[in-house]
Amino acid sequence: MKTLISAILSLALMTSVSASDDMYDPSTNLLTIPEITVDGVTYTDVVVTVGNVVSIGSSFNNNDNNNRTCSGSVTPFTSASFEFNLIMSPSTGTINAEITGLTNNSIFSTSSLTLIQNGKSTAVTPFSLAAGALWVGDDGFVTGTIPAGVTKTGTLSRFPPWLDLSEPFSWLYSGEEFTC
Repeated sequence: MKTLISAILSLALMTSVSASDDMYDPSTNLLTIPEITVDGVTYTDVVVTVGNVVSIGSSFNNNDNNNRTCSGSVTPFTSASFEFNLIMSPSTGTINAEITGLTNNSIFSTSSLTLIQNGKSTAVTPFSLAAGALWVGDDGFVTGTIPAGVTKTGTLSRFPPWLDLSEPFSWLYSGEEFTC
């Protein structure tokens, strides 16, 4: 969040911005920034009321067993918005995915997913005989409506040899992209 706020302030003021770790309280929609410096002036205990969050690029974290986690949200259409939570496991060559609908009647299709790394891309498919990374939904889910607040889970595997799950890659869904 700190990076997002810094980037917004930097663009709005066309100047350099740095910030310390900040805290967001979703129950009050308040973003508290202990200290932020804008164009050489330091402000302390800044509190911002957050309105509608338009988008969040992504975030990722490495954990102790060499798995990487990543999350991001996309809104390819005004009527369809999803949050993705991914756990990349380089040792098993899989990505465990959670896909949560953020708007009612969001239509999800695995054929709209592409993974990109180092200028190369691979499509995602639910069909074992087709080329591309393989999606297997935990409840047989492949394509369909994911209502707001409902989460579907599945596993991605069968990646091309050039895709290294221990390194950053882009997750592209219907033209919207975030980096894991």
